[in-house]
Amino acid sequence: MNSPIFRLSDCPQHLTFIDWVKSETDWHDAESRAKPRGKYPTLIELEGPDFDMSAIGGAVVEAMGLYGVYGWATNDGARSNGYVGFSLTYNPDHEEGIDVHASLLGSGRLSKDEYFARFTYQDANARTRGKNSYDDTYAFRKRTPASRHKALGAFIDRFSRPLLRSRVSAMRGSLGGQQAIVGVKHTDPKRCDAGWHRDEPVFLHLRVNLPVITHPSFRTQIEDTVDAFLEPGRLYSWDTDLPHRPIATERIDKVRIHLVLGFSPWLDYLEEEQAYVLNEYYGRLHPFDMLNEGLIFPGTRIATKNSMEVSLT
Repeated sequence: MNSPIFRLSDCPQHLTFIDWVKSETDWHDAESRAKPRGKYPTLIELEGPDFDMSAIGGAVVEAMGLYGVYGWATNDGARSNGYVGFSLTYNPDHEEGIDVHASLLGSGRLSKDEYFARFTYQDANARTRGKNSYDDTYAFRKRTPASRHKALGAFIDRFSRPLLRSRVSAMRGSLGGQQAIVGVKHTDPKRCDAGWHRDEPVFLHLRVNLPVITHPSFRTQIEDTVDAFLEPGRLYSWDTDLPHRPIATERIDKVRIHLVLGFSPWLDYLEEEQAYVLNEYYGRLHPFDMLNEGLIFPGTRIATKNSMEVSLT
């Protein structure tokens, strides 16, 4: 496949990199062509990989001590202490020039309720701030020092696609989970608005989630279909363009720590050229099929057991 080279430096200032690529290609048609080969559950669990969860967890905790933990930033100048973590990737040209390990924990240009909202990803583009902003996912292409720490780094090395916007996220149950972020008291954790949000479609940014330390009081909900406890040491994925949230169903003196890893399914990164090119999967293979065929994490496949789907209506 002969693909043009899309250099980050050539991206217009008013566009994020991926919006520029979409404007120069038949990306919309490519998404329509790439139908899934199978029927996948809403909440996907991967099986097959063998990794040392104890070593990864120890490395994550060590990295927190070495590189710091940062709360969610907004334009009021404060950082949340309910949702914290550190970045695994960063953009060396980030317009805010903040610490690389804090670069994916919000932004000084986001309002408190701007990111955590029940908007579509397309609606979110209305507030996109363009090149090198917090929204410029493909610019977050460099791995932080923390991402290379011991077993954590070795685990991330095993993935075969370019790593994009990724972080270690931690939620404190003693602060009521998402309540600490949005300032909303949740009396019914299934139906209140706390924490619901949408991210990019999987064609743009495919996420894989690894629970490291958790407790059954922490749930992952996908609107109207899934209310699940994600078990530590298992890999999960879902269509993050669907409204979803992590939530603590009770105030409890426990912490939930997850790796949230994001990958580029259809664009390969050329580090020496600081550029991306469309790859052989573009418009041909759905990102979930790539997961199932071990093209994201070699040796994995989508588990065939029940998907933990429930009705939240």
